[in-house]
Amino acid sequence: MSSPSPACRQRFERLFRPLFAAACACLLASGCHTKPKDPVLAQGAELYGRMCAVCHGANGEGYKADEAPRLAQPTLLGSASDTFLRTAISSGRQGTTMSAWGKHRGGPLSPNEVNAIIKFLRGWQNGSLIKLDESPVRADALRGQQTFKAECATCHGERGRDGKQIRIGNPDFLASASNGFLRYAIRTGRPHTAMHAFGDKLKPEEIDGIILALRGWQQEVVALPQPVVPPPSIPPLPLGPVPLNPRGPEPKGFTVHPGTTSVDIVNAELTRGAK
Repeated sequence: MSSPSPACRQRFERLFRPLFAAACACLLASGCHTKPKDPVLAQGAELYGRMCAVCHGANGEGYKADEAPRLAQPTLLGSASDTFLRTAISSGRQGTTMSAWGKHRGGPLSPNEVNAIIKFLRGWQNGSLIKLDESPVRADALRGQQTFKAECATCHGERGRDGKQIRIGNPDFLASASNGFLRYAIRTGRPHTAMHAFGDKLKPEEIDGIILALRGWQQEVVALPQPVVPPPSIPPLPLGPVPLNPRGPEPKGFTVHPGTTSVDIVNAELTRGAK
């Protein structure tokens, strides 16, 4: 096969050299703009997989264990502040399966590790935090209790403490959930979960009545026993020979390691007080 003519080579270069240069420029640009991996996010993903996924699911789908809610839920994350999430992770929910993971409560996680998990969870959030309606609650508590019984008790249990769904009457939950957080959850629900939106069914004062009822029941809850926080670690005693019956006679019939000695011989020697 003959070589292409000079004229043919020139036409080829005019057509394809600009394309080749553009392709190289794109490759260089993509390489230069590759963002380094976020170490905090990577740490949060690793900790979530190790500590949280067994109950909440690898993808935050929830209910891999009883009462472990869906976390990959944009309306939840969009209305939950970092403080709300931090409190839940660090201090847990007494009386539920949610353990306290913070070191200050005897758990394994430092504050920075808890923050790393929160950063990972935010990856399931759509957009920025939602502006919540934190206006004062104006309602009748008795009517609120009646509304709760009619609309909420089937899922959340009497006074929100023993239902098959999230225990919204839990004192730890209510202590960290603002009125605006509760309003938003009741009005909009949690899409793709059992929590329906009640904004079109209940009037604003009825929703506020439910909140007022929960706040009243919150005050009735007797404080649950606080978990025992382990004392500061004490250096272990140095290891060394720790003989039984140190002043007893020398044992008889023992086989030198790696051989074995009959339990009958061991028992007999212990009975006679051998060292």
